[in-house]
Amino acid sequence: MASEVVRKADENNLSLVREQTRENEGAFVKLLMEIEELKGKAEAMEYVVDAVAVQKQIQELTEKIEVKDSAEELLQSLNVKHRQAYAELMDARKELILVRVS
Repeated sequence: MASEVVRKADENNLSLVREQTRENEGAFVKLLMEIEELKGKAEAMEYVVDAVAVQKQIQELTEKIEVKDSAEELLQSLNVKHRQAYAELMDARKELILVRVS
């Protein structure tokens, strides 16, 4: 019975980790697509004479890239935390099983 509870907890935790990872990856992909769109717009603006508008687009792209880099770092950090939490859960599960067996 206790192992069933632990197994369900493991499944729930793993499901949560997968869901959060999918959400993070989805947001990351969306951001990358937006950056590519802005890059395309910036390339199209090469022919625009107004240097101020071009400079503004370059600044926006730079900010988007910084946001993407931050999101990438956050995603990596979250993945590390998820792995650590899962490892802790597995350790607790092992201890619980050992206690129940003894």
